[in-house]
Amino acid sequence: MKKIFILMLFFISVSTFGLNTDGNTRSRGMALNDRIWMMDGQMPMIYQFPSRLSEYKNRIFFEYDGDEYGGAIFNPFGLIHIGFFTGKEIDIRLYDRSSTKSLLYTNGNSLGSYSFYGAKPKQENFSAILSLDLGFIKMGLMGGYSYIKSEDNTNDKATNFSNHNNHKNSITQINARASVTLDLGKLLTLDAGAFFTKYNFLITNDTMSHNPSISSHRLEVSEVKSDGAYDAGIFAHLSLNFIPKNKIHIYASAARLDRSTTANSQDKFLYNPTNNKNYVESFKRTGLEFELGLSDEMKLSKKTTIIVGVKGFLSLFNYEFESNELLSSQKRSYKDENKYINIPFVISFESQLFKFLMIRFGLSHNIYQTQRNEENQKDQNPGSENNQEHTDVYSANTYLSMGSSITFRNFQFDWDNNV
Repeated sequence: MKKIFILMLFFISVSTFGLNTDGNTRSRGMALNDRIWMMDGQMPMIYQFPSRLSEYKNRIFFEYDGDEYGGAIFNPFGLIHIGFFTGKEIDIRLYDRSSTKSLLYTNGNSLGSYSFYGAKPKQENFSAILSLDLGFIKMGLMGGYSYIKSEDNTNDKATNFSNHNNHKNSITQINARASVTLDLGKLLTLDAGAFFTKYNFLITNDTMSHNPSISSHRLEVSEVKSDGAYDAGIFAHLSLNFIPKNKIHIYASAARLDRSTTANSQDKFLYNPTNNKNYVESFKRTGLEFELGLSDEMKLSKKTTIIVGVKGFLSLFNYEFESNELLSSQKRSYKDENKYINIPFVISFESQLFKFLMIRFGLSHNIYQTQRNEENQKDQNPGSENNQEHTDVYSANTYLSMGSSITFRNFQFDWDNNV
């Protein structure tokens, strides 16, 4: 589906718009990444502020960084602008048990066993933006979905033994975002809006091993599914242009995260039923995230721009796990209060050397990064309680990015590299 869509975009571009890749590649080349708001004129801003869609009308783009991305933006009539996109994929880290924001994170305290199978499964995804441009006020609405369905089945049979493994993943992510842009002349621009993401998933595992020669038969069946999991938040972006050749950007956002799940795991032994287990578990993962950032976009000349910015990120996350083994009445509870702070500093540079060639560099440095945990684990059988409190201070990380653009008529080709 994705390849057909991209091929259609190419033929449309030849006959109508021309191909343009002024997108994520340009932003990555300046180390802006998820800090798109630090500089005006970047097309990925439409994913953050859908009301800005009309600023990038009549263009086709295609990008490749190991994954394929593409889209088309056009102005069918009057004040209406529409964009269609593919390639905004589900973040697999949401299903990585080692990630603290994962929907499968347990910190090793689960009595059952659950995993997401397939490091890079094939995805189907699509999103669309509809915007209305009234001049001084713009409104935009974005909706989209991403879908993963994968299955892994293995069977091994011999004279004296047999086993099988059946793993299934079904994940749907629904995204919605709305924003309003107020353009009060050249001095002030305000973007504000809200977003909502819904997570629906079901992961099942069925494993059997059978060897009658040694009286061994084991069946493991597990299921984990979302329990009302969602993200929701609000955001605002203010651009001030009161100082000649300097544009000040201020960004703030707040989000509520719910990554809760429920799970069931059964472990059955045909020849030793006393070892049977039946786990029922509840995982509550809720938190808040806050962002506050400031940048100065400086125009040194018509062809050269420097961006200096800083962003503060605060995450407050609570984990509450309850595990019950129904056959033996074994119980375990675990609580973890997690506080994470990250303050990156960014310097970006972009300059047009020739009419057809533009170069860019970016440096991102985490000037402060720390994480604090307060943990409490309690086992009712055999009966123990463990309390821990620790703070981790991470070493400063520095990332260097660089990129370039080559323009030929209506075509623009971007390249970036990250160190």
